[in-house]
Amino acid sequence: MQIKTLSGVSYEEILRVFNSAVSDYLVPLQRASERLATKMKADGTELSLSCGVFENEQLVAFILHGVDTIKGEKVAYNGGTGVVPSKRGMRLTTKMYEFILPVLVSKGITRIVLEVITNNVPALKTYQGVGFKTKRELLCYKGNELDYLQKGPAILKPLANYHWELLESFGQVKPSWQYTTRAITASSSANIALGAYLKDELTGYIIFTPSTKRIQQIAVKPDYRRKGIASQLVGSILHDYGNPVFVINVDKNANALNAFLTKMGLVLQLKQFEMELLL
Repeated sequence: MQIKTLSGVSYEEILRVFNSAVSDYLVPLQRASERLATKMKADGTELSLSCGVFENEQLVAFILHGVDTIKGEKVAYNGGTGVVPSKRGMRLTTKMYEFILPVLVSKGITRIVLEVITNNVPALKTYQGVGFKTKRELLCYKGNELDYLQKGPAILKPLANYHWELLESFGQVKPSWQYTTRAITASSSANIALGAYLKDELTGYIIFTPSTKRIQQIAVKPDYRRKGIASQLVGSILHDYGNPVFVINVDKNANALNAFLTKMGLVLQLKQFEMELLL
């Protein structure tokens, strides 16, 4: 077996191994090639900083790393680790990190973050063995039978542009990597964005991805909360796209947002740990 970067490896080859790796996973997930490409773009994936295990020139395991500069710090994100079932138990994830960590350090990266399902004990032990530490717990919701009215106090209009300085002032929750301003901007062509206006003032917004049925961000300006604006925004999405709806990686400590999602009828589907490795 040989470990090397994924430079030159096709989306289709990564997709093949990804699908094999998750075929018996806790939450099975099959990604169409276009959707995988969209995710990798949103994650900021750099194949030269990702790596894989090859056997007879065939990819059998991989780690995908995205990169971003956050407050002057160059950070990597593990956007996916996959090992085909027949090669598990061989410490391939650990070996891949032994290979790629010096490469990341040489590129000025000082931190790696990732998410792992809380009851995926083998993966947790592997990442802990590499040196990752748990930073926070993230909650993932699914709504199958939501029935929210579109009526509300605001006028809803499409958001043609993301004015992030204004939008970020609405929220109180630090988004996970997949829902940062950089990630959402990178995948903006796949998103629907609506703003809620009262007397021409933007009071709330929602960003939704129809292909995955995920609400990426939803927030209401503090002075306008508890007036039905968030419900109206969700109702509009349901009216246009129907059920189900997913909200992924909500900080467990975001009490108001978690209470709203539960009241709306979404059900907790799984929990994840956000982990971090300092280099």
